[in-house]
Amino acid sequence: MQPEIPFLPVFASMKRLARYNLGSVALGSLIVSFVESVRFILEAIRRRTKVSGTTPDHWFWRMAHYTSRGCLKSVEWTIKSVNRNAYIMIAITGKSFCKSSAIATELIISNILRIGKVNVIGDVILFLGQLCACWALGYIVATLFFPVLEMSIDTIILSFCQDSEENQGNAQHAPPLLLETLDSNQEEEVQRLTH
Repeated sequence: MQPEIPFLPVFASMKRLARYNLGSVALGSLIVSFVESVRFILEAIRRRTKVSGTTPDHWFWRMAHYTSRGCLKSVEWTIKSVNRNAYIMIAITGKSFCKSSAIATELIISNILRIGKVNVIGDVILFLGQLCACWALGYIVATLFFPVLEMSIDTIILSFCQDSEENQGNAQHAPPLLLETLDSNQEEEVQRLTH
């Protein structure tokens, strides 16, 4: 009889990743690296013009410069968010990167109130946790650990949404506390927000 949890679960996960999903991970990394390289090139141009003293003096060029920086940062944030959710859905469903990205986006759009509720509460708790880390080492550890915790929260909520989607709106495999938290007054909130 094979044990439920392998002896070295990290190595078993890495083996499954290399065997089944390495192409999906490579595609997501390629997309992020492309956006990062465009942003890096524009930032290098900005620094070079700033050093040489040829910063744009006209208001239009300054506005174009800051607008392009803001747009690239928002595109980068969006791509990273889509990648993170696609990787979660790859782990849940085992489908390709593009299909998993589409599933994750569809689940997020159709369950925006649930995800918003969890993310707001989670972000407040994570912020308070970092704020309460009063020593420098504690703050550094909290800053390094909390993104892992945030990814875990995203995984749980996307798994819940996928379970709800597969079972016509009723999650079958969720713990009772999660069901109670996420399904409470869903219809009342939708009606309140639409009126």
